[in-house]
Amino acid sequence: PINLREEDDLDRWRLAAEITGMVESTSVDWSARVGVFGKWGEGKTTVLRFIEHLLEKQGSVVFWFNPWANQTFNDLLADFGETLLRVLTDAKLAVEPTIKGLTRQVGRKLRDTSVGAVSEGLAGAFGKEKLLQGSIALIANWLKIDGPQVEELRSQLKDRRIVVLIDDLDRCVPELLPKLLMSLRELLDIPGFTFVLAFDDEIVGDALVSMNPAWAEGARFLDKI
Repeated sequence: PINLREEDDLDRWRLAAEITGMVESTSVDWSARVGVFGKWGEGKTTVLRFIEHLLEKQGSVVFWFNPWANQTFNDLLADFGETLLRVLTDAKLAVEPTIKGLTRQVGRKLRDTSVGAVSEGLAGAFGKEKLLQGSIALIANWLKIDGPQVEELRSQLKDRRIVVLIDDLDRCVPELLPKLLMSLRELLDIPGFTFVLAFDDEIVGDALVSMNPAWAEGARFLDKI
């Protein structure tokens, strides 16, 4: 992968600029998800790096998240929460103390069984009982779409966005893929957040079907996300 436009012999910068324009043209009150599909070695990471450069230049808060290093969904959500906390702190955006204890509480049973605004679809995917413990419920409570934390974050960001770049999704443990993708549409459907995911859609599509043959076509699942 390359970082400089001067090294871009394959004109990946143009694609990155188009995606950046797409992100910036959406309302800051929306949550957007963009897929960058391509085979290994076709320049997906380069495109993400260019997008990062362009969006940071426009004032967006941009950070990378690599889900493939996690083996369980609780670990994945805890990793995301910890990364988000660090990024918000570095950007000097106020963070409620409740999320600061996130990683320390993973695996503990919650006393409060409320899971906030998590939809029934997500509850059905993970099992309601599992939603009541670990990092997924903690993040759900903190990132309520209409909650005070998100409202405060939006007021501080103003016209800026938080953009999460997710690379190498096709290297993720197959069991985590449907849960992660559904979370982007349900749990992490947060105003002002944009997720740009780079992966081989054929590999991910096949993995999705292998986890649940009822989906028939992985590509259709991806379209819905």
